[in-house]
Amino acid sequence: MIDIINSPKEITPEKFYKKYVLLSKPCLIKNFIDPSNKCKEFYTKTDTFKSNFIGNAKTFYSNEKCLDDFFIQLSNLVEFSPNVRGWKHSSGNITPWHYDGNGINVTNICYSGSKKFYLSPPGSLQTLPLSNISMGHEKWNDNSVLVSTGDMLYIPAYWFHKVQTLEDNTFTINHNFYHKSNNIFSTNRDLHMYTLHKLLNTNMCSTNKICDYSKETKNILSALLFGFYEFSWIYIILLVLTIWIYRINRLWCVYFLGLIGMICLILFFSPSFDEISSGITKLYSFFLFIYILIAIGFIQMIK
Repeated sequence: MIDIINSPKEITPEKFYKKYVLLSKPCLIKNFIDPSNKCKEFYTKTDTFKSNFIGNAKTFYSNEKCLDDFFIQLSNLVEFSPNVRGWKHSSGNITPWHYDGNGINVTNICYSGSKKFYLSPPGSLQTLPLSNISMGHEKWNDNSVLVSTGDMLYIPAYWFHKVQTLEDNTFTINHNFYHKSNNIFSTNRDLHMYTLHKLLNTNMCSTNKICDYSKETKNILSALLFGFYEFSWIYIILLVLTIWIYRINRLWCVYFLGLIGMICLILFFSPSFDEISSGITKLYSFFLFIYILIAIGFIQMIK
């Protein structure tokens, strides 16, 4: 499923765009970075990147970037993100199944060390409610590719991937980009989820390149119904727990709902949640707040 190209000389940026970007097809270009590459020294400087977090994963960002000739030509066909994202990992580090937010296409360029990437097509894995994080399915573990020093792996928008670092001091960077066909490969779930993220103005929907799903009322209502559906099993668990506590002690039930309200505030305003995760936690806080209203109404009915 993952095409392997032995050298960047075997494919032009235009052919790469037509064969892989427009068709949402991953590929690996071997020896993409040679020893004389003009960007290698730029990205290996210690002061090029500033550290940041995506959820609990430490990453590095740079507003300055160096584009290879391949990417300079490709930039005439797609729109690159203004930031460059870097990753420094030790052997054994595993990034679990997920797909990148904002509907971005990702290029992973390995400057040192090596990683093993596992890929799975859009919509093929179950995810946690209202998120882009999978719940740990392993059926696609055979669909993998080794990315060594100098290689470049292209992961199209919405493709799930799991990453295993194989060597210490492994350093990779991402050039992320958008193109006009991104929404073609999104699932209805993605479009509903991004509608909710856009309503809350979250970082998962920080650009209109993917999040321009219509703001017509019917689509907003449809997205809200989708949100309640994805969150329904959490509602059921909480409601059973709330009723049980209510029957034991009504005051404890008030405390319990107050605790959920406090969690809502923490999830919504906590500065420790950054980047993509901030969008997920904001949505969780929103639907938890709705649950409090539902629970209060239900308790009034059973009095």
